[in-house]
Amino acid sequence: MKIILLSLLLLPLLVQSQNREIEKIVNRIDFEEDTVKAVFDWITNNISYDVSLLKKIKLNGIENVKLNQNKESRISNVLKNKRGVCQHYSELFDEIMTHLGYQSVVIAGYTRSPITQKLNSVGHAWNSVKTDNKWILLDATWGAGYVTNKNVFEKRYKSEYYNMNPTEAIFSHIPYDPLWQLLEQQVSYTSFEKQTIDKKNLRTITNYKEIEKYLQLNEIDQKKEALSRSKEMGKPNALVQRWQDIKIQNINVDYRNSMVKVYNNAAEIMRNATTKFNDYVHAKNNKFRSSKWTKKTTKAYMTALLEDAERANQQFLSIKDNDPTMSSDLTATLKNSTSFVKLVNKELYFIDNQWSKSK
Repeated sequence: MKIILLSLLLLPLLVQSQNREIEKIVNRIDFEEDTVKAVFDWITNNISYDVSLLKKIKLNGIENVKLNQNKESRISNVLKNKRGVCQHYSELFDEIMTHLGYQSVVIAGYTRSPITQKLNSVGHAWNSVKTDNKWILLDATWGAGYVTNKNVFEKRYKSEYYNMNPTEAIFSHIPYDPLWQLLEQQVSYTSFEKQTIDKKNLRTITNYKEIEKYLQLNEIDQKKEALSRSKEMGKPNALVQRWQDIKIQNINVDYRNSMVKVYNNAAEIMRNATTKFNDYVHAKNNKFRSSKWTKKTTKAYMTALLEDAERANQQFLSIKDNDPTMSSDLTATLKNSTSFVKLVNKELYFIDNQWSKSK
């Protein structure tokens, strides 16, 4: 009997590394009684707004501006240059708070100038963090200062953008995902844009069960729920529509990546099973001379091997069932794994019915 060699395609996995600079930053912050406020103050005092990058975003659109390839490099870049746009401010705050053990999120949305009352033409990012058993809103970008009419950043600390009252923040900040309005009755995009928000009906939420439930979801389901809530908020403007389109693209990418993880796991199981099967074949070709290959131990060995092979095969099947358009590589792999399961079953039949004849 020949040794069976099963070739399986192994796709690469992307692993997001933690930012190594955060611990250094934490050591520089002068923490007072309010840890969250101390982080907010440090960022607003130490990071300036990158006006030149804002110009590029306005000219080309944020999706066409290279802000660095990943979150870690963006944070390293803003710490090195001490400047950034709202994405950098909010991601840096989120990374530090997460490092300190807080629940924190970056909120994406768009804004209205509190001075001119005009809608801003580009999206914005701010934060929500859980502290003292409640979620609060803050905007470190606006807290650091403002851009003048001459496109110059004027550093001017504004404490009002820390722990913003949701019933007041909604007049200048509206998230794409209405969950992060932190309001009992959520405001539609149209009401925000037309300035028809009824302040008398605004109430800050005090029950955070929906948020906690959302945060326990995996990344794909979080994005699906956020997208669903956004679509319930009425007709989207260009900024909202772009966010929704990108969210759909991200969901599709995340789904593909999750299928890659399933595939890789199944491939690893099948590879180990194949190695064990080859050991069995070697023992069989030598008429099970070693004392470890008794009928009882061999049966147990092959039964466990079959369980692994069937588990891997089911994982390959789950990929195909969820996405029939998967590549021909998967079809070939599934064909091989199915044949392998049959082969192991055949050997188990041999052990049960022909063992004595092989000696």
